[in-house]
Amino acid sequence: MAEAVLALSSCKRSDIMHVTMMYTLFSKSHRSSYIGRWLFIFAMLTGAQTSGVFAQNENHVFLKMQEQELVPIAKDILNHDSSEYKFAINKSFGKKLSELLEMPGSFDYPFDSLITLSKITPTDNTFRIFSWYIVDENKEHFYYGLIQRKFITASGADSLIVIPLHHTLDYSLDIENKVLDNKNWMGALYYKVITLKTKGKRRDFRTGNWIKENHTLYVLFGWNGSTVYSNFKMADVLTFDPRDNSRAILGAPVFFFDPIPKYRAVFQYSDNSPFRLNVDKVKRKWPRKDLEMIIFDHLAPPNMSNKHELYDYGADGSYDGLYYKKNRGGFFVFVKNVRVRDPKLDKYKPKEINKQSKAAYKKMKKTGLNIYK
Repeated sequence: MAEAVLALSSCKRSDIMHVTMMYTLFSKSHRSSYIGRWLFIFAMLTGAQTSGVFAQNENHVFLKMQEQELVPIAKDILNHDSSEYKFAINKSFGKKLSELLEMPGSFDYPFDSLITLSKITPTDNTFRIFSWYIVDENKEHFYYGLIQRKFITASGADSLIVIPLHHTLDYSLDIENKVLDNKNWMGALYYKVITLKTKGKRRDFRTGNWIKENHTLYVLFGWNGSTVYSNFKMADVLTFDPRDNSRAILGAPVFFFDPIPKYRAVFQYSDNSPFRLNVDKVKRKWPRKDLEMIIFDHLAPPNMSNKHELYDYGADGSYDGLYYKKNRGGFFVFVKNVRVRDPKLDKYKPKEINKQSKAAYKKMKKTGLNIYK
């Protein structure tokens, strides 16, 4: 009986409905005994699960075959010499990949052989983003992306939807203050996503009462090669339109560098300079607990005469941060000059180093060496 209960708990709703229907059709003579009833349920559920596993394996075999056909095309999109050829094959590549992502069981397939594509998934496993790019002869970058979204329909069945991302070439300074969507996308090769919980309230105007609401924010970290002179990195907020499952919304007024919030954090820097934008732990004196926040290199011009040319900015060796607060719907606060925790320095003990230094000095002195002369 215990095995039957475990089987019930692990089955999909559709499988349970199928077993219930078959059970009602089962003749009274066969289900007269208590043990007979449980044997019937266990046998039916085991068969349903086995058929589901076989179906998933068949899908994965098919997806593997189709993926191998896409691998050389993906490499040509990135590395081929002809821009015209790359744009031409990219159309069929994007269409084919979108069709595969709409297939049942494709959400659990990793597509690991497509190494020229970026693939990110949040911790709640509700969607995946595939992103890639084309570089033309002028070293200009064009970005493409697909969001594979998983959700449960009103009937309880699993459903997949693929949302294409359409790149716009608007890189004006005002891009930080705009709400974008999948049809008007800034374009990026995404390398990280973090999932954040929010706490907030809204006023019910019918009753006048305040209602607590918890939301989930997805923060995307992306890189944009832009031009031969400069690059962009960004932290952007992803949400989905509750009225339209096929619409992804990018941007939210949650980044407070000053009293007026920005809808995304965009950093332009020189192509000759490295730039770090990621999540890390920051040390603080009191309390002695490290804080986790978004950290990024502080950007500065090479000289004051170029202070208005953002494409010349580079990292100056210091770090700033964005600390997340859950209240008021969730927002980030700018923190200047943070100390990023380095795990390699956690074992550093000045007294032990000093002791070893003195022992080494005594050893050298015995041999007649004196480096302090």
